[in-house]
Amino acid sequence: MPTATLLDARNDTEALDEDHEDHEGNECQLCGGPLVSLGILGCQHHLRCRNCGMMFSRPLPNCGD
Repeated sequence: MPTATLLDARNDTEALDEDHEDHEGNECQLCGGPLVSLGILGCQHHLRCRNCGMMFSRPLPNCGD
């Protein structure tokens, strides 16, 4: 089984950020600041607001099906 590299994970996360920009918005629900990806764990994409530090999680589409 091949091992995923940090670069692979970063590329996957950037692609997810682009997907979320289109249909969910990519800004903080509290202050409107930009969300920064913290990474993917399980079927959740974790993000943090660059301005206020609030953390959010979003379910990944078609994960675990």
